[in-house]
Amino acid sequence: MNTQILQYVKPDYSMYPTSVNTLEEVQQVVDTLLNEVISREHFQLIFEEIMSGGFEIKLNNRLSATLGQCVSTTKNNHIHILAIEFNANYIKYERNTAHKIDTIIHEVMHALTDLEYNTYCGHDSRWRYNCKQYGCIPAANATEETTYQEVMWKLGLIKYRLVCEECGAVLEYRKTMTTPYRVAIECGEYRCSECKSEYLQIQVNKNYHK
Repeated sequence: MNTQILQYVKPDYSMYPTSVNTLEEVQQVVDTLLNEVISREHFQLIFEEIMSGGFEIKLNNRLSATLGQCVSTTKNNHIHILAIEFNANYIKYERNTAHKIDTIIHEVMHALTDLEYNTYCGHDSRWRYNCKQYGCIPAANATEETTYQEVMWKLGLIKYRLVCEECGAVLEYRKTMTTPYRVAIECGEYRCSECKSEYLQIQVNKNYHK
């Protein structure tokens, strides 16, 4: 398989749900991808996982550092996909629906590629090829800025954020703030990714509520 010549083409988002804010809508995106987009051979790989009780689509409230993950295991020298999990807050609060659809396709491509080659492929050329083939941005990380933490800040669902005093860039949102991290900020051990300033401020959300 030549993994270099295939060019990325954005998916036809009109075939997917116009909103993706619930587990049911995430499942609709997955169902559309499986039934209307991928090849029969690739569908068969995933269908066998579904029939064996795997390939469950879930929202995970514990995910914070990642938008989604493919949960797999190896049994009798064969890769099996137990579940694909998505950051529950990201699905609920992200404003960019196309971004969420791309994330969902991204994780399904991990499952598909691992099944196809019966090994963990990560973000290698085989995974990128399938991403390009089925309309997902082939990158290890999202190429667009997410907005869900900004929305959660405004709703009072996140307690802290790290802001550059020089350029005003919001660098990070956090639900908790450890003493070592706070001390490191105050001692100038971190710098702004935008302007490289060491003058960073930890802001507390006045509207925060658990």
